[in-house]
Amino acid sequence: MKRIILILAIIIASVSIASAQQYGEVIYLKNGSIIKGTIVEQTPNESYKIKTADGSLFVYKWSEVSKITKEVIKPTTTNSTRYQGEIQVGFGAGVGAFPADRVYLQTIQGVRVGDHFSVGLGIGLNIIVPYTFTYDLPELYMPIFVNVKGYLPINEQTSLFGSFDIGGSFGLTEGVAGFKGLMVCPSVGVSINNKVNLSLGYDFQKISTGVSYISASMNAVSIKVGYMF
Repeated sequence: MKRIILILAIIIASVSIASAQQYGEVIYLKNGSIIKGTIVEQTPNESYKIKTADGSLFVYKWSEVSKITKEVIKPTTTNSTRYQGEIQVGFGAGVGAFPADRVYLQTIQGVRVGDHFSVGLGIGLNIIVPYTFTYDLPELYMPIFVNVKGYLPINEQTSLFGSFDIGGSFGLTEGVAGFKGLMVCPSVGVSINNKVNLSLGYDFQKISTGVSYISASMNAVSIKVGYMF
């Protein structure tokens, strides 16, 4: 139990980045969306064209707009590097020769490079669902991995992303003591407001006890929800 508590007791340091203030137009749409940038073209009573900080252009009909204001906007530097942390929870449905359903509890600590790339080191506590092995108690194992993500901004609030984890997993409790193996997890998903990540992936997990005849695949289809900070 002490070992598990130590694994979960990860202290996350927050990093604040100061940036200079600048003003820009903010378009409030009737559907609740907020678009920040510079209005580069407008046709009275017809449409507005706005350019966002990443260079994207969006056109909105006059009837879609609730109001337009000029506000302080923090500049976005596509070449900037900043700290990025993420906490993930999820569920994996076991498939393959040695199927095992599991619950994911993970954190990734790393850096965000501009708007399109991030890399970090992940660690977690994955819980094997008890009925999988007909045990009375869940079994626990710890993944340690490198995570790489590539982002494709759709608008100021939403990005699509591809994610790739590679590392190893280590058994912690009696039923999986001594188990270890390579893990690889590609996934795709959507990021909302640069805060919430929703992803669907496939977890390739090899397990072995170091004895040649005890080796198997413990793969899973995974669904995860992440919160970035």
